[in-house]
Amino acid sequence: DNRIDTAWLDGIIQANSVEGIFDNSAFKRRSSLRSMSEEDSHLHVVLGATIVAYDQCLTGEKKFLELLQKGQLPPRHLLKMSHDVELILNGIKYKMVCTRKGQNTFKIALENQQDDGFVLTNVRILSDGGYLIEIGGASQVAYLTNKGDVATGMRMNVAGSNVAFSPDYDPTSLRTDVAGKLVKKLVADGSHVKKGEPYAEIEVMKMFMPLKVEESGVVQWNCNEGAAIAAGDLLASLELDNPENVTMVSVFEGQLRVAGWGASSRPS
Repeated sequence: DNRIDTAWLDGIIQANSVEGIFDNSAFKRRSSLRSMSEEDSHLHVVLGATIVAYDQCLTGEKKFLELLQKGQLPPRHLLKMSHDVELILNGIKYKMVCTRKGQNTFKIALENQQDDGFVLTNVRILSDGGYLIEIGGASQVAYLTNKGDVATGMRMNVAGSNVAFSPDYDPTSLRTDVAGKLVKKLVADGSHVKKGEPYAEIEVMKMFMPLKVEESGVVQWNCNEGAAIAAGDLLASLELDNPENVTMVSVFEGQLRVAGWGASSRPS
């Protein structure tokens, strides 16, 4: 007798319930893992921004004191309290404003959303070179394994996990990664340049070096000859000939999912 009784299945279908057949706990676990992954990414971004801003402040202070000891008048920007930090993680760019609120305290906020939400972090350097960072009442230890440059992104290790930020590839923004002086514009405003062609000449520590475009397009200047430039300053914009051939990252919008994020306890 090969008859199969499906009365039990018919009853379940009629009741519009399949919980007796499929265990959805696996789906719940996968959803939880996705949520945790996003939270981890946001935590790593805040940790990275804190480290970058803290190191920039320390570097500026050191340079300021060195110039004073030489009897020179240091520029005020060396002691600036607010730093723009951009980090790319998992194909998403996070644009942040990191404001120093104390010797070791920073307010981390998203660009253009500084009044909508932020988180306070406290950082200090450990004896082994690591960074002890407090966020939302919890402490995290991060080790910077690569500061990153134009070709390679910043890398760090958090709780045994390696975090690799991607280098920013935006050929439409012509910037310099070193401080110096814009000596000469090699092309006029509105001129067309080919990929790899130099568009400007800058002076860095009494040495002259050309800056080249990474894609073909039309240059629109944002800076004048003779201007002092800091690392990351926008010198010009490039309107690409073929923008469809360049893969651009998406900019994060919304609120970061990290403990302590919010505007309810706004710092003074």
